[in-house]
Amino acid sequence: MSVTNIFDLNLNQQNNNENYYCFFVNQGDYATRTIQANLYITYTVGSTRIEYNLTDETVKVLYEYTNSSGIVTITTEDSCTKATSIGNNVVTFLLPDDVLDNYGDVTGQIKIYQDVADILNTASFRFRVNKSIISPV
Repeated sequence: MSVTNIFDLNLNQQNNNENYYCFFVNQGDYATRTIQANLYITYTVGSTRIEYNLTDETVKVLYEYTNSSGIVTITTEDSCTKATSIGNNVVTFLLPDDVLDNYGDVTGQIKIYQDVADILNTASFRFRVNKSIISPV
């Protein structure tokens, strides 16, 4: 499965615009679920960013979304794959089916671990699952 969405994420800065989305996918489009995140560090707002070096770290991702019953749901943490052939700051991951079964705003969080328990850094991102149009039977 090829990467269908690519975005840059600054680990120590959040976007000031709460309506900002990193990417869009469509409800039920399971072929669009491979995501590539390029992770960066900046030390002051507007300064040059540098690649976050993920050489020895473990990277995981989880999601918070509203399911079809209107209940806010948080997924378990899934492992990300480090795409070292592209760069030491690049991870890829799949959006879970249950996230794509619903529509609306989704908050994701990338967590970087030094080992199993020690979190070094986290960063949140936001994306939108668009509602699919259902054709009449």
